[in-house]
Amino acid sequence: MKILVYQWKAYSTRYLIMNLRRMQIRVTEWADQGIQEEEETAIIKLEHELGKNYDAVMSYNYFKGIALACHDMKVKYISWTQDSPMLSLYDETACLDTNYFFCFDSEQLQRLLKRGIGNAYYCPLAVDTMALWNVAIGHREPMERYISQISFVGSLYSERNMLSELPIAEYLKGYFEGIVKTQLLLPAVRFSQMQIAPTVDKMVQESIVFEGLDKYQINSVELIDNLIDRQVTVEERRKMLQIFPEEIDFKLYTNSDTSKWPLIKNMGTVDYYTEMPIVFKNSLVNLNVSLRSIRKGIPLRILDIMSSGGFLLTNTQEDLFLFFEEGKDIVTFSCLEEMKDKALYYLKHDTERMQITEKGLNKTRKYFDFSVLLPQILQVAGLIK
Repeated sequence: MKILVYQWKAYSTRYLIMNLRRMQIRVTEWADQGIQEEEETAIIKLEHELGKNYDAVMSYNYFKGIALACHDMKVKYISWTQDSPMLSLYDETACLDTNYFFCFDSEQLQRLLKRGIGNAYYCPLAVDTMALWNVAIGHREPMERYISQISFVGSLYSERNMLSELPIAEYLKGYFEGIVKTQLLLPAVRFSQMQIAPTVDKMVQESIVFEGLDKYQINSVELIDNLIDRQVTVEERRKMLQIFPEEIDFKLYTNSDTSKWPLIKNMGTVDYYTEMPIVFKNSLVNLNVSLRSIRKGIPLRILDIMSSGGFLLTNTQEDLFLFFEEGKDIVTFSCLEEMKDKALYYLKHDTERMQITEKGLNKTRKYFDFSVLLPQILQVAGLIK
């Protein structure tokens, strides 16, 4: 079998390619960035390559240029989603019969199915559990930089407030900011679409014209809903930085600006492949605060932490409970106060923490390893029996 894998900045692509090759599949790596810009020359170049008898193209997320080339050359295109929202999924090319979508978020899948896209399936993201584990345990005496009581790895998304930049009346901005504040007070309930659609739908449609939106099967309200989700995430992650007592050794690994919080230990970024697993293994509690736009799915960060042998404390994501059991192999929170209370509890209860960590690691190896999920994807796509 011969598969072309599109290389871009998606985490875990290296592991995807390694595991395809372990299955004795011939893999060609393709990294023409013109595909992302839908450049005609890049599409023609890809079509020429696909003329060399490929069985499929694979990529994390969905690219219109790849879909067009695959359709023209009658080659299957396997899109494994990793992000949400993903505007490209709303492109009219998503309905091409050579596309196969594997959605990591069950709500994302339902949206595709409602649009009549037939080759769409649920598939959580995969990790190379042994590769992450080997990196994590490879440093028997890790540097102080990697050791903490509590840690968070990721962006604060605080560089821009896109809601405040919208070209709309101030009263509409105030309305959306009110939804953000309400969502923070009642995190278990999703307010955005419920409040936008019946009350200000028409005003939003009349006030905002997003350039290029007519290319996609999505409206302004849905886009604003995603901006609200992003801003709620920004506020939640900011509050996370300030919620623990000063005596707690809390370390943040990010390239985001934290100058507003001088007491925060910002350790800078860590390399996904060579450093991140060491952080997870050597933090007593690893926090995950998911992007709100990932409505139900399991973010890759959750699987990275558990595969590295780290103790995970994460916000509740509905798809988690298709695989995990609360308090047995995973610990979740529904609000930041609960996050603080549980983090402080598990810092004091080593045996419980280590038992949950071990069971979570075993569960991740059982259900989320590439060796488990890749054969399922290839079978559904009709490439293997």
